[in-house]
Amino acid sequence: MGEKSWGNFVQLKKLRIENLFRFEKVDIDFGKFPLGATICVLGQNFDQFGANSNGAGKSSIFEVISWVIFGKTLRPSYVSDIVRRGTSAGFARLELNNERYGNVVIERFRKISEAGFKVKLWVNSAEVTGRKNTQELIFKYLGFEGNRVFEDFQNLVLLSRSSIDLFASSKTGAKERIETVRRFLGVDFLGELIILLRDKKAQGLSSRLKVDVEVGQLRAMVNQASESSLLLALENAKSKKNEAVAQQELLENEMSSIQSHLFNLDGALKLETDVTILKNSLTLLHERILGVKSKILAVENVISTSKTVDVEPLNSSISQQEKIVDALAIEASEKMIVSKRVEDDILSLQTELKKQNLSTSSLLRCPVCFSELLLDEGLMEKSLMKFDIEGKAKLRSGLEEKIKALIEKQNLLLVEIGNVRAAFSAAKQSVTSLRDSLLAAVKNNERIKAACESVVSLNDDLTVLSAQWEEKSSSMAVILEQYSEIMSQYGNQPVADVSRKWRQHLQQSNEKLATIRVNVAKFEAEIASIEVSIEAQKQAKVKIDQKEKELAEIDKELNLIETWLVGFPEVSRMVIDSSLPFFEDRVNFYLSELKVTERIKFETLIEKRSAEGEFKSGFNIKVWDGAYWADFDMYSEGERMRIALAVCFGLRDLSSKITQTPVYFFLCDEIADTLDDAGIREFFLLLKHLPEQKFVVSHKVEGMLTNHADDVLTVERRSGVSILKGRAA
Repeated sequence: MGEKSWGNFVQLKKLRIENLFRFEKVDIDFGKFPLGATICVLGQNFDQFGANSNGAGKSSIFEVISWVIFGKTLRPSYVSDIVRRGTSAGFARLELNNERYGNVVIERFRKISEAGFKVKLWVNSAEVTGRKNTQELIFKYLGFEGNRVFEDFQNLVLLSRSSIDLFASSKTGAKERIETVRRFLGVDFLGELIILLRDKKAQGLSSRLKVDVEVGQLRAMVNQASESSLLLALENAKSKKNEAVAQQELLENEMSSIQSHLFNLDGALKLETDVTILKNSLTLLHERILGVKSKILAVENVISTSKTVDVEPLNSSISQQEKIVDALAIEASEKMIVSKRVEDDILSLQTELKKQNLSTSSLLRCPVCFSELLLDEGLMEKSLMKFDIEGKAKLRSGLEEKIKALIEKQNLLLVEIGNVRAAFSAAKQSVTSLRDSLLAAVKNNERIKAACESVVSLNDDLTVLSAQWEEKSSSMAVILEQYSEIMSQYGNQPVADVSRKWRQHLQQSNEKLATIRVNVAKFEAEIASIEVSIEAQKQAKVKIDQKEKELAEIDKELNLIETWLVGFPEVSRMVIDSSLPFFEDRVNFYLSELKVTERIKFETLIEKRSAEGEFKSGFNIKVWDGAYWADFDMYSEGERMRIALAVCFGLRDLSSKITQTPVYFFLCDEIADTLDDAGIREFFLLLKHLPEQKFVVSHKVEGMLTNHADDVLTVERRSGVSILKGRAA
């Protein structure tokens, strides 16, 4: 395949996988495989009957290698597909050897619940992980260069059955084949650019149409009226406005004079009102002055017919009678106290008499007052039976005498108390009578005093009212003089008539002024409209210039896009055509290694679509059988398969020639499964030309395939978990 620089060669050393794809925990030692060896990767799926090796996890090993290096797999996968089911995170650690930089170790960790992943890098046991540029450091220490690192890596390390089928199938057209060639040559981006350019061209055409419409509208607006006609109309409108403004000023001055007359007439009306008010006020003052004078005469008559009473004798008599009342009250209180004591003694003796049970029928009532003594007759009879009758009778007689004496004393006291109370009432009545007399005398004196004071106050009121009379009379004289001066200007006509005439004049002037103001507003609106039109014309001309420049830019960009649309397919064709000699040489080399006598050549087909001006291209394979050139599709499936295999190896050499991406393993995914024994033997002959480690993934578990391999690595799936068996596991 040509000489390859070994100065930056990278070799797989070790790989650890934890919870990725179907691997729980696996360690692979690639160092146990010799450099350049071909290892057969087989599989067994014991979880699904009849599945053979499908789903065992054969290709997953190399998907993990790609994921550790690039953060993405060789074939698109979701995070949930990478991390093993039933777990929340996955981890992989890859160790490589770079002959330029030494030992390189990469670790990548991914959690399903988190966006992104964590990656670390060691070079010769020293961590060189950067915060943002770790991926760039990985590319540096593994020798990757360029902008298509991952795409180049895919082209060089992966040879899949789909790539073989693409060229081997008779159903594949020339267009699909040339797209594959473009991908290996790294010019497939030109196709994407062409699609973008087509969209850009459509947008440009749409923008140009839109700008054309806008320019047409602007030109139509400019052509509606010339600038000179607009300026003339503006001058006419301004002249009319000035005339209307002059009329408005004259009328406003006239109305100012009218309002001055109305102001004077309103003043005259107010003076008339003030005169009327003053007349009414003077009438009221006159009436009040007469009333005050009448009151003064009445009060003076009261004073002249009344005499002042001396109250000192009455005060002395009241004091003497009050002393008598106080003495009688004290005497009555003292006699009541004595009477109470006598009553208490009587009750005490009666109680004692009751305790001795000395009551008899003759003692049930007092012999003097016949009051009840509260003695029980039956109880007395029982006492007489128990005690000495004479002794008891003597004791009874003594108690009865005491009670009788006390009752007589009490009766005398009650008579005396009654006499004292009668004297007390008479004295108290005398005091009340004297006080009434005193009150009448005081009121008489106060009435006379109040009358005197009232005369003084009424005289003061009379003075104030007289002063007010004089003041209002003077004010009336002044007002009458002012009124006469105003009305002399209007021929001393009635104020109401003169005012009505001037107000009619003012109303007419207001109506004229309103009409003039409407005209002024109309002229101002017309002026503003014309000025807007003039400014709009200016802006339209500026916009037309801008839009024409914009159209020029759009045309320039469309011309450039058209150039690119023509040039990019041509560039792609030139790249392909320039690479065809090398490509054909490598394919024919591999055909000779496969013991195929035919030789091939490629041709690119370019066809121009006249309607759209776009190019489409195709890629044909011609086969020389020693006598003539024939179409590739005329050959049998087995023959096409051998030729397609050589083509794919040639594509890999083509990609290797134009890229600096290092190749440190080669994965053939199910390539040999459809080959017969001779084809398998020839296929392994091709692999011997590659210096890196080769891994042949296959469904076959025995036969020619394992016989030609240098080693075998088996992947077994049991209970949803994949494990490895073999020398490197």
